[in-house]
Amino acid sequence: MAVVVSGFRELSRAFGKVEKQFSKDLRAKLREAAEPVRADASRLAGASIRNLGEGDPWTGMKVGGGVTVVYVAPKKRRSKDAKRRRSSFGDALMDRAMSPALVRNTDQVMRKADQALEDMERDWGAGG
Repeated sequence: MAVVVSGFRELSRAFGKVEKQFSKDLRAKLREAAEPVRADASRLAGASIRNLGEGDPWTGMKVGGGVTVVYVAPKKRRSKDAKRRRSSFGDALMDRAMSPALVRNTDQVMRKADQALEDMERDWGAGG
């Protein structure tokens, strides 16, 4: 599941040709819009996946991406100890934490992304 904004790539390119700072500001604002999903996914992972608790390193999430894509992903990649690896952990993380966090926060992410674009449009129109 994803939140998709149509025409976003073209808009970004058009503004990017006018001013380089636009891309940097837009990237930061979009990552900020994804922050509620990151926080909720981390909390849900600790609460709903067996043998994980809140604050466990395996519940940590990060926000990444650029101007056209922003994503939430786990901070830790895998255990070096083969005995500790859980083959279904990635599926559990996606099904019990990441997807529900996106569903629960989609409206908030869309509002923040819209607001970011409106703010940048207003600043750009005012010459700022």
